[in-house]
Amino acid sequence: MWRKLLDWKQKLPTREWIIGGDFNAIKSREERKGKTVSSGGEMEEFAKFIELMEGVDLPVIGKKFTWINSNEKARSRIDRILLSEGIINRWKVVAQVTGNRDISDHMPVCVKSSNLYWGPKPFKVFNSWDEYEDFFRFVKQQSDSVTIKGSSAFMLKEKFKRLKDSLRGWNHSVFGRLNLEIEEEVELLNELEMVDTSNSSQLSQEVNDKRKNLQENFWRKILRKESMLK
Repeated sequence: MWRKLLDWKQKLPTREWIIGGDFNAIKSREERKGKTVSSGGEMEEFAKFIELMEGVDLPVIGKKFTWINSNEKARSRIDRILLSEGIINRWKVVAQVTGNRDISDHMPVCVKSSNLYWGPKPFKVFNSWDEYEDFFRFVKQQSDSVTIKGSSAFMLKEKFKRLKDSLRGWNHSVFGRLNLEIEEEVELLNELEMVDTSNSSQLSQEVNDKRKNLQENFWRKILRKESMLK
């Protein structure tokens, strides 16, 4: 994969790029804990790849490790984002930030910019809205409730303007709790893992059914969140 990435870089029409993900490799022994460190040759090979890619591995803010195994005894920094110097200078990127994980054993990584002003924020329409059964009914009700006089273009503009404000409030009330609901689902799933069902087949079935429902709800909300992020 690293050879293919190096070949890809040579063919780029621009000298700017971002490469991020799980490289399944570390640069130094300090990036791994609780697990046997592989040979120094593998670390040297990864460091050489970064050098040939002309990628900058910026300092990390937050958690030092990005992967933790199931028993939380082994930790590694195998996820990172490499940037070209042009991207760093243009975006004024200053660091990589490690976020909090949910049920995954990997933690999210993003880049931090020092830009304080991103310009006026446009009004966004999320594709996930039309997956919500009440969305179109809400839009129709809001549109029908507005009475505006004037030219067709003026009435359309004013309806969209007022609908925008209504949708902001609707989005906050319907989707604003999404992150909290996802966290609650994860907590409930973790609590179920602690339930001892060895002495009762009926209890075991009830726990399995509840776990199945929680997992379905969890992934439904994760997909909705992913759609909103896109």
